[in-house]
Amino acid sequence: MALSQTFAEKVAQLNTKDELKALLTSIDETKRRIRSQQSQLSSEPWEGIQTGRARRVTKRKMARKMSLLTEERDHVTFKLGRLKTLGKHLNMAMQRPSTLNDAIVAVLMATLPEEEFLALELKAIALLDNV
Repeated sequence: MALSQTFAEKVAQLNTKDELKALLTSIDETKRRIRSQQSQLSSEPWEGIQTGRARRVTKRKMARKMSLLTEERDHVTFKLGRLKTLGKHLNMAMQRPSTLNDAIVAVLMATLPEEEFLALELKAIALLDNV
């Protein structure tokens, strides 16, 4: 199954580790709930339980939902890893001598068009705010 556009946009809007971890927790809770329902459907005979075709359809729906949740979790984990990597790079840059940082900024200002440089500057500001 492919990720929904809505979910991808939702994850793209989350920019802090706490927000992403909260989303991971929500996905994990949903997966636990579905796993519990699957277990009940498979092993616990109780009144009102589905039988035959309806039961197989329900099991397949649950399996597809679990697969989708796994993909969503992988997507969120990947973004969380990227944030962590950006934080490491930022920390390394902060430890460099300021003359080197100033030189890098000067080279970027000289080589990039103004719009691209401003876009990078805004990303850097956002990164500093999130760390």
